[in-house]
Amino acid sequence: MVKSKLSLFIFAFAFLILSCEKKEIERPGDFEIITSADSKFDLAFPEELWNQILRDAPLTLDISKSAYDLFESLFVQIEVVDGPKQVFNGINYRFDFKDFGGEIDFNTYLERANVGSFKMYFNFPMLEAGTMKVYFLSWTEQYTKDEEIFGNGCGFFYDVTSYFQKEVLKKGLLLHTNNYRYLDLIGGRLYFVNFTKSKIQIAQVTLTDSSLETRMCSNRI
Repeated sequence: MVKSKLSLFIFAFAFLILSCEKKEIERPGDFEIITSADSKFDLAFPEELWNQILRDAPLTLDISKSAYDLFESLFVQIEVVDGPKQVFNGINYRFDFKDFGGEIDFNTYLERANVGSFKMYFNFPMLEAGTMKVYFLSWTEQYTKDEEIFGNGCGFFYDVTSYFQKEVLKKGLLLHTNNYRYLDLIGGRLYFVNFTKSKIQIAQVTLTDSSLETRMCSNRI
């Protein structure tokens, strides 16, 4: 289900709020590398999102081909950079997803005793010339607390291409662990789709926290 323009604004605005903290988290040079072999993977699309991908495909692509002939894996690197409060015990992680994507379960890496910020950066080392689109499928229940809206709703997907190109790919994505804000914002799946002349480079990355199942949608694709 496509979210309304108003809700999409709320989604983007919530990202922007967290991106405006005063204390900057510097991007380091050292990472503990996690390969896609250590992550769960299942490439799956809601029908409406799949139809949107086909609508966004350029005319040069023969979308009548089978997925085996049309798809090519998009190598995605996600860097998780710890902040001054050391919510990841001072460890910075780099996730290498080479086989159509994977999963990050924050429960595996977060230090629950500490509350603070961290940043995520997204890199595409083998991106071919083409048109990149980024879609987000929300897995978080939407609720209101102190007149503020949290979560992005169940069964909705968003085209977040513009925000990723203008903000996230340049500056990274700043997130906070207080009240599990990071999960409210990014709990779900990101689909990175690069349309080349003859192929669709694609990767799906699931962002979740297995310790917070009650905050997630019951029906997830």
